[in-house]
Amino acid sequence: MKKTLLLSIIALFMQPITASTEVTFFDPKDVDSNGWLWFDTQEKINRYVGITDDKLIQLVSATYENADGENPEPFASATIVGAGTDGEIGTTGSRKGAIVLCESDRINNQSGGAIMLHLPSCTDMALSLSSTSKMLGAIYAAPGVQEPIDLGLVVAKSAAPFVYLSKEYVYTFSNMAELSHATTGNTIKSDNAVTVLFRNCQSDQLFIHGIKVMVKDVNGIKNVQVNNNDDDAPYYTIDGVKVEHPTRGIYIRNHQKVFVK
Repeated sequence: MKKTLLLSIIALFMQPITASTEVTFFDPKDVDSNGWLWFDTQEKINRYVGITDDKLIQLVSATYENADGENPEPFASATIVGAGTDGEIGTTGSRKGAIVLCESDRINNQSGGAIMLHLPSCTDMALSLSSTSKMLGAIYAAPGVQEPIDLGLVVAKSAAPFVYLSKEYVYTFSNMAELSHATTGNTIKSDNAVTVLFRNCQSDQLFIHGIKVMVKDVNGIKNVQVNNNDDDAPYYTIDGVKVEHPTRGIYIRNHQKVFVK
């Protein structure tokens, strides 16, 4: 029986790719009809956002130390209100609920707070942002599950003379997967596992009100799940090797791809 299961798993991955669609990286019940995950409830924040590596959206500290000798920390709140279209907090166009990325130590410096995601693939990514000043930000990425220090720059909207991510105070950063580094070719778009980081480069806080992440769903196989099951179904690597104690990554379980946190 085990041999039959193993052969069926191997056969599954030997099939030619005949169709490719995309699905949300997050639980479909938590996103809107356009695939956006909004940070407007504490329940969603608690489920997805945090400083520990078991969260799908990991908060990353600023790279400089403040007067207390500590690295400023980003945070998330369902009640905090962002900037409106005039750059003032709580005015027209503002949204409630956000991840708040702490400021950089000076304008145009890649040192502020960040978010990081370990993705099984990436076809599209977008952020809904607001700020009380013009926005500066940088995107980093690398194949596989990586730490921030191991990521390569994709694009920095923070070069002199300043190239603003947005000169508006409320902005949707779309088509992030279409960007690439002019020299290295680094991009967040990938058919395989990739780590993506977005960092604040402005000397003011940056509010992330929502995020959209789409990943590949090949041949109708359910591509991404957050594994919280406690049953005894075994795990296999994608090349059919049984794993007794799976660590973070992508596996086959019950004939489906699952993402173990």
